Amino acid sequence: MAALQPLNLSFIMEALKIDLERRTLDDDIVPTHEIGLLDVCGSLVMHNVETDIVSLSHFSVKEYLMGDLICGQLPQYYIGSQEYAHEQLARLCMCYLSLVGHPQESVKNKCPSIRLTVNAAISTEAAESFDTNLLSQPLLRYALSRGFNHLHYLGLDHGLVFCDMKALEYHIQQCPRRWQQIRDSLSTDSEFRYYYAPHWSDPRHDFILYILICFGSVSLLDRYLDCDDLAPKAGTNPLVYATHFNEAQHAQVLLSRGARVNDIGCVAGLSGYGQESQYLPLEVAVKKSAVELVDLLLAAESRVPEKLFQTSVSPATRVPLRIIRSLLRTDEFAEWAIDQCQNKPWLLHELLSQRYAKWEQDDLVTMTR
Repeated sequence: MAALQPLNLSFIMEALKIDLERRTLDDDIVPTHEIGLLDVCGSLVMHNVETDIVSLSHFSVKEYLMGDLICGQLPQYYIGSQEYAHEQLARLCMCYLSLVGHPQESVKNKCPSIRLTVNAAISTEAAESFDTNLLSQPLLRYALSRGFNHLHYLGLDHGLVFCDMKALEYHIQQCPRRWQQIRDSLSTDSEFRYYYAPHWSDPRHDFILYILICFGSVSLLDRYLDCDDLAPKAGTNPLVYATHFNEAQHAQVLLSRGARVNDIGCVAGLSGYGQESQYLPLEVAVKKSAVELVDLLLAAESRVPEKLFQTSVSPATRVPLRIIRSLLRTDEFAEWAIDQCQNKPWLLHELLSQRYAKWEQDDLVTMTR
């Protein structure tokens, strides 16, 4: 209904074992054999024996299962809205990640409110080991690569996902070596290397804010901040996440909730950065050529490090003209230009003229006078 890729039968069988109430895997709540599951579904689904892919037999099946008729006459089979389906898949994936490789160590607390503090005892031996062969499991690969993407489809009324986030965050904190092994293993996997690397599991990041900004909708982030005050983890700044992922609306929400525009934040593991691990949000926005975010951060009175001006005029980089315009209008630029060009007044004009068309050169030169 809401899966982000075709699902095979073994994937579905494993997912059905997840008990969200007790946060554990339970073999007793699923059919004992795959054939039994297909028999229960009957003509509603088709199963491709060669690929093991299960799909709806017709588009009308989805309409039927989500329609008013079945809701009124057979409510036990009503699956709810598309948004609810995305919520369930997001929760199942996060719960499964919490149980990854060690279902017997599940977090068994039922989460009655989004303020619940999760408590679970995880053995030292288990926390230090992870069977990397488990990464071949279809459900685990889906949870790691696409599980959080379901959060993009959620609105305000999905507070239970915050419980699952907190449970997973606790698990990651208790098992840092295991999650390091997962990241190391996936760094050589072609599917995960560039697009799905789980940097969110790096303990230097603020897990929940990272997830909500990278994957969640603006409404979901807003709902979370209604329930929990914005208190980023030490060494992080959620505005850095918003600028790295070019999420201007998320940044606006964060600024309205008191996010600090002049605090540096962690970019550990994120691609495109040098040896430094912490940056100002504005530095990240310029690096990502995020024009709207640059203007937003400058309007919020972000300070402008001198190296941004050096980057802007360097022949080795090409910063969008609109960002150059915005930077040249700042007080910091005037101070930097005076310092850099007091003995070489032609230097700045020369550097700018090397990189832009004639009409752009004239415009920029006029601004620097």
